Amino acid sequence: MRMEELYYLVDLSKTKSINRTAERIHVSQPAISKSLNKLEDELGVKLFSRSHQGVYLTEAGEIAVEMANEIIKNIDDYKSKLKIYSDKSSMLPENLSVYAVPAISNGILLDILTDFCKAFPNVNVTEKDLEVPNILEDVKVGKADLGIIRIVDGLFEIDENEFYMEKLFHDKLVVCTRKSSSLSKRKSISLKELVKYPIILYYSDSFIKHFLKETANAKVTLNSNNFSIFKKTVMEGLAAGIITEFMATSALKQEFDSQEIIRIPISDNIKIGYGWVRSKKYPFSIAAQEFVKILKSRCYF
Repeated sequence: MRMEELYYLVDLSKTKSINRTAERIHVSQPAISKSLNKLEDELGVKLFSRSHQGVYLTEAGEIAVEMANEIIKNIDDYKSKLKIYSDKSSMLPENLSVYAVPAISNGILLDILTDFCKAFPNVNVTEKDLEVPNILEDVKVGKADLGIIRIVDGLFEIDENEFYMEKLFHDKLVVCTRKSSSLSKRKSISLKELVKYPIILYYSDSFIKHFLKETANAKVTLNSNNFSIFKKTVMEGLAAGIITEFMATSALKQEFDSQEIIRIPISDNIKIGYGWVRSKKYPFSIAAQEFVKILKSRCYF
């Protein structure tokens, strides 16, 4: 039994939707289903009843959730009590530099930094929002201890001789449109079909231009590095916004919940993911190692 199986179980008991849980913890639906099936096999009981309306706990599942919550709480308590015996805080260097793509820094990075600074208050953390080529260059020359980057097939080759890289989670493209748009009724859409409509891109997702030109020879109508402009343009129906689902979930949650904005999956097979990198040339500090532990726990790696 693994801790992430318990986290998935507890979260699914709240959302009653594997899709919603997958969005919340940034893990694919098949991975969550596989983990929960494994947990059911290990326990020898059925934990969930699945229907078109959602996922519901069985009687055994309700008991399992109570036990999982207790286990998670106990683990947190043990960590807190044992922390006073750890001398890692005194061993940590005073500075840590973390550079990340905007999709990460505008999303989960704040919570990660908060957790890290609470655990290691003596470390001064520098965080910068940069695009992938800039992050790789700064990590390569030692300006940054580590980088959190977007990984896209066919773009930004990672030199294995220079960098150590570890993947965190996968992502995909979606198109965002207001509810009254003719697009909002679609179950999915291809990039070739999207060329019929005005398109806006958020600057941090400018890599999407590569696929628009390659797949559909499309022209971007608008390109803004101000997310408020991106959102307003979509809400007023001036253009359809193409964005990664991770960024959309982080930045447009309120609009999705109120259905002011509808997201539609893009059917093209474009593989996108996120990961962290460090230079093989420089020592990997204890502070950076501790940061990565928190990063991976937040990404449910």
